[in-house]
Order: sequence, then C-alpha cells, then structure tokens
Amino acid sequence: LSGDKEEVINLKCPPQISADFIDCVSVFPAYHMNKTHWISILLSRADGEKIKLLTDVSYNAVLKTK
Repeated sequence: LSGDKEEVINLKCPPQISADFIDCVSVFPAYHMNKTHWISILLSRADGEKIKLLTDVSYNAVLKTK
C-alpha cells in the first residue's frame, strides 16, 4: 500500500439495482457495511453525475424507511 488516502462515501442502494452500478473501479460493495444494501463510491474515480444520481437513489431509499 502506498499510504495514500482515498475519499469514499457509503450510500444505501436497493439490491435490485446495485449490481447495475457496481463496476469495481469507482463503485464497490460497501466495506464494513451490509453489502446487500450499501455501496461505496471512490470519489476520485466517479464522475459528478454518477455521484449525484447515487446520492438521490440513497436519499429515496432511506426516505422510504421512515
């Protein structure tokens, strides 16, 4: 490991669509989270539109649980 730090965000994502986004380049199954319902995004590798879309998906997924 180089010791470089990566900025990562974990977002909730419905399991029905998470496979559509996981590319193992910028989006991964979430580390130390329930990998069925959570994804991790490497911010340096994901484009802004993907981050915005997945943030909206996450917000709506959490909103439905209230």
